[in-house]
Amino acid sequence: MVLILIVQTGGSLRFGLTVNRSLITAEECLQKVGSGSYALTGEMFSVVTIEGELRIMQNLELRDPMWNGEVKFEDGSGLATNSSDYALVFGGLPVPEGFAPDVLCGSSEASIHERVR
Repeated sequence: MVLILIVQTGGSLRFGLTVNRSLITAEECLQKVGSGSYALTGEMFSVVTIEGELRIMQNLELRDPMWNGEVKFEDGSGLATNSSDYALVFGGLPVPEGFAPDVLCGSSEASIHERVR
């Protein structure tokens, strides 16, 4: 019973640390790359959502009030990726079509890719 509790708690803790590390990486990269429009894509529970979009924007405003970019949730309609300058990919998933496969900034957990012109 105790072993099950330890395994479950460890998994939750590990997931929380991964999400936190990914968000820190993404926010640092968003500041580094600068203002622009970013399509929020990929697969990371509680991050790649409409609420995740809002939280990332709020965190950036707290970090740097001069940053005036936009992070838009890609809901599967294609609208965010079609109109964005960059793709912000969480979870190491493939880069959306129309964006360079080369990582402009980031890691396997969160990366920014520039639109192919």
